[in-house]
Amino acid sequence: MAGVCASHADAGPCGPRDSRRGALKGDCLVHFKLSKRDLSAMSTVPPPDRSNELRDATVEGVRRGLPVESVLELARALRVTSATFQRCLGLSKQTYARRRAAGRLSAPESDRVVRYADLLRRAVALLGDEESAALWLSTPASALGGETPLDHATTELGGRNVARLIGRLEHGIPT
Repeated sequence: MAGVCASHADAGPCGPRDSRRGALKGDCLVHFKLSKRDLSAMSTVPPPDRSNELRDATVEGVRRGLPVESVLELARALRVTSATFQRCLGLSKQTYARRRAAGRLSAPESDRVVRYADLLRRAVALLGDEESAALWLSTPASALGGETPLDHATTELGGRNVARLIGRLEHGIPT
């Protein structure tokens, strides 16, 4: 089956489990457990270096609107096309063109950019590097009804669900 991890292919939805506590079994990023040692090593990973506007986003900064370049920058970090990320943000081509001319996003659009930046930061902390995090965020997850975390996070509630899933994975809670 295409797109199914080795664990799924071997034996059922979560595949065989290694009896050693916290062992990683298979290659499915949705169905694994990490040891406390692995988690403590990952917690030292700094968040990805994003623009000052994204990294230091404040409520007032979001209300003013982030620079439109933050969309392109975050799309690159997520390893998706600008058009794909604009779709995740709910920006039509025409709206994005108007924002580019103005130089700033609206407050709700800025809030969505910050949501995705935070999810990327959390995924990097879980997985250890930006490339792995971007791959995980673009891979369908059974815990999200088969949607990718990027697609699931198009709403505030969906973003919270993805953050909750990352938290469950950090703590080794089966999903």
